[in-house]
Amino acid sequence: MNILFVNIIVVCFLVGFIIGGDPACENVPKTKIDECCKIPKAIDDKIIKDVSTNVQAMEGTPTFKKCKMSEEIFKKLNLVVNNDIDCNAGSQFAENSMSDPEWKKVMKEAFDGCCIEAPKLAEKYQQLVQFPKDQCNILFDVIIDCVRLVSFATCPKSSWTDSQVCNDGKTFTHKCGNELEAMEKFMMNQYA
Repeated sequence: MNILFVNIIVVCFLVGFIIGGDPACENVPKTKIDECCKIPKAIDDKIIKDVSTNVQAMEGTPTFKKCKMSEEIFKKLNLVVNNDIDCNAGSQFAENSMSDPEWKKVMKEAFDGCCIEAPKLAEKYQQLVQFPKDQCNILFDVIIDCVRLVSFATCPKSSWTDSQVCNDGKTFTHKCGNELEAMEKFMMNQYA
């Protein structure tokens, strides 16, 4: 897989978020990314548990809490400079957190592509959420979702579960990756 292919996938996911509208994308599959693509763990369970405990105690909508979870994870991993994502450090982390050479490449290319394209979407998406950027910068959440979606869409065969529900999910992300509402529902299903 080359970086051009990853960038095309990222652009399809992100550009279309802004224009949206395909009625064929209203039926969001219940596909679970983690059940279909065995993405290796990149973040230590203790960090996730600590951040989750703090975020669950906060007031706010599920979207706000998901945003805070992402923001706090980036901060705990020291991937934030001036309240923005340090793309170079994030790229190194994405690559170094994987032991499998195939996944090193997938994660690095996914993170690099998302880090380039996600700010455009985050700017538009921040206007749709019901909290200001100084409370939580939605970019952190958009990057994590983007990396998960690109990793899912480019999942190596050795890590893929070849089943109807998984293949339906992959088809949905390729077909409807440009629909903000559909992809938001698809990603919210991941946390349900």
